[in-house]
Amino acid sequence: MTMLTARIVAALLLWVSLCHASPVFAQDADGDKVVESPADRERRAAHVRDTLALADELAAQADARALALAAFLRATTLDGAAFAEGAQAYPPLDALAARWLSEAERRAPDDVAVLLMSLHQRGLDDPRHAALISRWRALEPDNLAPLMHARLSGHELFAAAASTTRFDLHYDDVIRAVIETLSRHPYPALKPLIARDAQESLASYAASLGSLLWVVSAMPPFQSVAKPCRGESLPATRRQQCRHIAQIMIENSDIHIAESLGYSILTRATDNAAEQSKGAEAKRVRDWLILRTGELATRDMAAFCAEFVRLIRDTPQITERALNERMLVDAGIDPTPSPGWQREDEPAPGL
Repeated sequence: MTMLTARIVAALLLWVSLCHASPVFAQDADGDKVVESPADRERRAAHVRDTLALADELAAQADARALALAAFLRATTLDGAAFAEGAQAYPPLDALAARWLSEAERRAPDDVAVLLMSLHQRGLDDPRHAALISRWRALEPDNLAPLMHARLSGHELFAAAASTTRFDLHYDDVIRAVIETLSRHPYPALKPLIARDAQESLASYAASLGSLLWVVSAMPPFQSVAKPCRGESLPATRRQQCRHIAQIMIENSDIHIAESLGYSILTRATDNAAEQSKGAEAKRVRDWLILRTGELATRDMAAFCAEFVRLIRDTPQITERALNERMLVDAGIDPTPSPGWQREDEPAPGL
C-alpha cells in the first residue's frame, strides 16, 4: 500500500476508531509490543463470548442480511481470538459461518449488500468467488467495481471496463444494511457489547461495525489497474483505456480512494491540460473534505457518529464525498477549500 492509498484508508479508520473506541490491548513502554493484562484478557474473552452470542441471535432471525452479518461477526471474531492466542495464520473458514453465508445468498440472490458481505468473507475458494463476481456483474453490468474484484488479466479487465460508467463498491449500502439489521430487534447480546464502553450507543456501534466490515474487506486490488497505467510511453490504446477508467473514478465513484486512484492515473494517461486541471481540483477538494471531516469527528465523537448514522439511513445512494459534504455543511463548515489551499504534507502523486 502506498503513502497516498494508506492515508485515505487511515481517514476511514479514524472515524471508526472514534465511534467505537474500545481498546482491549495495551502497548508496553517501547510502543512496539502489545501486552495483554489479566483484566484485558478477561475483557477480551467477554467480548468474544458476547459477539459470538450476537452472531447466533442474528442468525436466528433467518433474514438474509442478518445471516450474512452473523457470518461476518462469527468468522472475524474467531479469527481475532485465534491470533490473540498466538496463531500465525488464519484458521480455516468456520463451517457454521460458511453455512450462514450460503443460506443468506439462497434467500436473497439479488441483494447486492448480501452478495458483498459474502464476497468479502475471508477464505472463499476460487469457484465460490468467481460465482459471486459473475452474479454481481450480471446485476450491475455498468459497474467497474466487480471487474476490479474479478481477478482478470490486464487485457480482460481493460476490455470489459470499456462498457462501464460508474465505480460503486456500495459503501453506503453495506453500512446501512448493518445499521438497520442491528436496529431491527432487541438483541440481548448487544447490551453488554454496548455497555462495555461508556461512550458507546447502538447507533455508533452499528455504524462502526458496518464501516469496519466495509473498510477491512471491500477494497479491490487497485494495483491491477494502477500498474498497467504507469509509464511515460503508454501505447495509445492503453492510454485511452486508462483515461476512461480514471474519468469514471474521478467523476462517478462512491469512495474517496477511488477518486484518488483516478487522479493518479489521469496524471499519467493524458496530456490534456484541462483534464489534468479538473483532476487536480477534484483531488484538492477531496483532501479538504477528509481533513475537515476528521477534525469534525474529534470535536464531539458522539454527535459525529449520530449524524453519520442519520445521513446513511435517510439518504439512499449517498457517496462518501456527499456524506462528508453534508456533515460539514450541517456543522457550519465550508466543504469547498479556499482558492490556493493545498494540503501541507502533500506526497508525490501516484499509487
